[in-house]
Amino acid sequence: MAAPATSPTATPRPPPSAFAAAPPAIWAPPTVTGGGHPTRAAGAASRQSRPRAAAAAAPAAAAAAVGSGGRWSATRVTACPLAPHPTTGAAPWTAPSGPPRMTTAAPPAAPAPRPLPPPPPESGVFPPLTSSAEVAVAVAAAGAAGRLVVLRAFAPHCRSCRTLGPKVGRLARALEAPPGTGVDWFDVDCTAHAGLCAELGVVLLPSFVLLRQGRGTLQRFSTGPFGVKVVQQRVMEELRRMERELDQGEAS
Repeated sequence: MAAPATSPTATPRPPPSAFAAAPPAIWAPPTVTGGGHPTRAAGAASRQSRPRAAAAAAPAAAAAAVGSGGRWSATRVTACPLAPHPTTGAAPWTAPSGPPRMTTAAPPAAPAPRPLPPPPPESGVFPPLTSSAEVAVAVAAAGAAGRLVVLRAFAPHCRSCRTLGPKVGRLARALEAPPGTGVDWFDVDCTAHAGLCAELGVVLLPSFVLLRQGRGTLQRFSTGPFGVKVVQQRVMEELRRMERELDQGEAS
């Protein structure tokens, strides 16, 4: 019967008191004696001694950190404060305190819009009338000639008046009737002669007042900047009525 295999050189085992007195040392590859695979033996020894090595290295790291001026905690070891640059002497960069802030550059200011020149004020299209006496004279002169009087009430600041004025001027030239009938056009500035516009009953601008001798005010109406057809319709209506009256007078 063969005798059991023994290692040629046996390593003496230290007494238990040696482990209690001295801290565990950092792991070192054990000396493999006798049979067995060297790699498996080294791996097993490494797994067993890894916690002991970490416990032994922690006090040493703490002592080194305290001695060098750094701060040490149980979870991390921070480095010492940075020193100035050895060549330029510039101070090291330090992170700002507080939460991080995001700054964005202000957008460039938009250029101010260039103001448009004000439109030229309307100075009138027809001969102006400034008082109720002038209106009475114009109505009497038109009645003697068998004509209709149309007053256009406007204001220089009225945009609708500026738009409608040239159109009414072209309408007046187109309505030149044969002798005996026709229209006399006049302007009344309601800004300069507000009292006259109030006597005529003008409330909105532009407005038109149709007058006839012996009949007084025939029509009073207001229209917009594109109401030239309305003006034409009202004026033609009164001209036809005048023609019918003339025909009836001649027949009688």
